[in-house]
Amino acid sequence: MELRQLRYFVAIAQAGTMTLAASQLNIAQPALSRSIKKLEDELGSLLLIRHERGIRLTESGQQLLGNARQILAQADDAKNAVAGIEQLQRGQVRIGLPAMLGSYFFPPLLMAFRARYPGLSIEVVDAGTVSIRQMLQQGTLDLGVVVKEDGLAGLASEPLLKEEMVCCMAQGHPLTHNAAISAEQFLNYQQIGFHSGYFHQRFIEHMGQHTLRAPNKVITTNLIPLIKAVVSQGEAIAMLLKLVIQTNDGIIIRSFAPAEYIHLHIAWHPERYLSHANQAFRQFLIEQLSTPYTSTERDLLTQ
Repeated sequence: MELRQLRYFVAIAQAGTMTLAASQLNIAQPALSRSIKKLEDELGSLLLIRHERGIRLTESGQQLLGNARQILAQADDAKNAVAGIEQLQRGQVRIGLPAMLGSYFFPPLLMAFRARYPGLSIEVVDAGTVSIRQMLQQGTLDLGVVVKEDGLAGLASEPLLKEEMVCCMAQGHPLTHNAAISAEQFLNYQQIGFHSGYFHQRFIEHMGQHTLRAPNKVITTNLIPLIKAVVSQGEAIAMLLKLVIQTNDGIIIRSFAPAEYIHLHIAWHPERYLSHANQAFRQFLIEQLSTPYTSTERDLLTQ
């Protein structure tokens, strides 16, 4: 098995057709087909099935795809290391971030890291923390921000941030008269929720299980600006991280009773190779977040 064969196979899987993959790789289609046939013979398994609309990966092909991507990434990392990655002159960071953090908390950190290491690029994957954990275990992500409450089995991690989940509502909403919001009070009103796999949605579901009351989710979206717009108009209430609410949002927040917190960790697979670029980014986050921000500093970060 050669790296060239794996690159060809990944290119075909991404392109969806042999013709397009051959064009992107700048090789003749018959040569590409022969290379894949040789790879299938070496592995003793059919990897893809051709049909009139393109190709479809078999179960063996799906299994190989994840492994091939990791092998190629490791090969690229090794090549970069020889070419000067030790000095962090070039390379790529791949990190998974939940929507709320990716939109409102991490941008200044990403820009600060880029200012320190201008030769490095950053690929950010927006996903729920459950999906991020799965991608870390599968090797399709190098780093990911995950919630400790989801469990960290099989991953190495370092704590980054403890953040409060708050009840968000429009000005004049009946709940604004409360100093704190109980689970029962929250579930009395229509809520905006995230899709499954996002930590804040599991908080709401846990509330429902604890109180034996079903959540009343009327809108489901991962778009934070949309959630904030709907909440500010009084159409529904929402549970969000306190750090995403800004003074000009027209939104009132209240703590829950008891207060709800999440513990965010930077995680990686302990048995997979972590490039110098990813190691530098991991250490940068740990250094930047080792001392809790004051409310004023956090406001500056999220403006």
